[in-house]
Amino acid sequence: MVGEAGGVKRLWTLVVLAVVATGAALAPAPDVPVPEFAGQPEAAHSPTASASVWYCPWVNSGADRDAALLLASEVEGEAVITLPSPIQNESADAGEVILRGPGSRVVDVAGIVRRGDAPGFVEFDDGPAAASSVVWAPGLLTVDRCVVSVPKIWHLPGGTTREGISLTLRLFNPFPNDVKVSINGTSEFGPEPLPQFGSLDVLGRSWANVELDPVVPFLDDLSLVVSAADGVIIPAIVLSAGGDEATWTGTGLATTWTFPVAGIEGMVSSVALTNPGVQPATVSVDLLTAEGTLVDVTRVEVAAGSPQRVDLSVLADGDYGIALRSTAAIGAAVVAEEGPAGDADGEDAIAVAGSARFAATSGADHGAARWLLPGAGGVPDATSTVWVYNPSGETLTVSLEPLGVRDLPVEKLVVGPGSLGRFDVPDDLAIASYRVDAPAPVVAAWSARADGAVAFAAGIAVES
Repeated sequence: MVGEAGGVKRLWTLVVLAVVATGAALAPAPDVPVPEFAGQPEAAHSPTASASVWYCPWVNSGADRDAALLLASEVEGEAVITLPSPIQNESADAGEVILRGPGSRVVDVAGIVRRGDAPGFVEFDDGPAAASSVVWAPGLLTVDRCVVSVPKIWHLPGGTTREGISLTLRLFNPFPNDVKVSINGTSEFGPEPLPQFGSLDVLGRSWANVELDPVVPFLDDLSLVVSAADGVIIPAIVLSAGGDEATWTGTGLATTWTFPVAGIEGMVSSVALTNPGVQPATVSVDLLTAEGTLVDVTRVEVAAGSPQRVDLSVLADGDYGIALRSTAAIGAAVVAEEGPAGDADGEDAIAVAGSARFAATSGADHGAARWLLPGAGGVPDATSTVWVYNPSGETLTVSLEPLGVRDLPVEKLVVGPGSLGRFDVPDDLAIASYRVDAPAPVVAAWSARADGAVAFAAGIAVES
């Protein structure tokens, strides 16, 4: 935000910070818990690094764009990459790479196949290990962590079909059996049943792209629920206004969500919430800054079975994160763009065509002492920043270990209690990812900037 409004907002933030620094409101946020959801099988935790198969739905390497799979591992091992063919019964394209331990590789998808859409999966023979994917072109950059768990029900808040916006739902079926998929939605107008998508067949080892803006146009806020009746599916949303793109995969539900990167200088952000339950949810938003946590900067009630978008640009600008605390299990996603800010209820938080940059990310539903950030520092022609949120009441010295194909010096980042730490990754071709190691649970994420494009990426926790 620029001009007088931006100055007022910055002044408001500084005044509040000055007041709360005395102990009235600025305080370390409580440790991020791991919520329990008895009887809610769809409530899957955010991904944790493992020696397993990672599914990457949004990959596209063609004539006008490039893509890479970003791999990071704590141990030496082999990773096998499989990219199913769009032609039914044709063999998949595949590649293998060796990772040192700890180490990282950036695998150019064009080195395996260049044919446009190329969702795939990565199988690590040992771990902890994790994967992300990146797609880039002039004025375009989108990054997303791949997923390791495949629940039956996925929640995808944050969609919009306003004029000039392209909204695509990618349905990726990496498994050999065909699957029947159901898509339902809710918007600011209530349920959006989407009857034409009530029963879609996605063939084994294939994918389908569902264009939503022609079907349900002019919606400010669209939240989707994707379920599979006789198998599993991996969905991802892709949002674009003709230039840069943003993508994020579906998640489960949680009562806490943390986004170490929610806003950066020059971008207008909102957090999209969805409450599929039968009771309303009261959601408190904490603002995470380098100076500390501003607790309860706003509180909203999300009606049962409804989405709601909170415009963060009226609360802060510049660099910040957010943490959510809800009285009921919700889904959440942060969407940022370059464009005018909306009003307090988020009505105009998503701009129309002409926005130059988009970014989006899912959050973390729990903290961890170690994180893998596959791709941080390794995105071609982009600069990366690592963000670490310390929810504890003590100052933490966090180790940031760059990963690549050789040993690299470890950096130290001091993060105050309840504060957000920032580390700008040096321009070094040897760096492909980062490992974050802290003496207490933290939450880590990263972002990347290129000419005319920006991307947010959630970190992947390493369980002890």
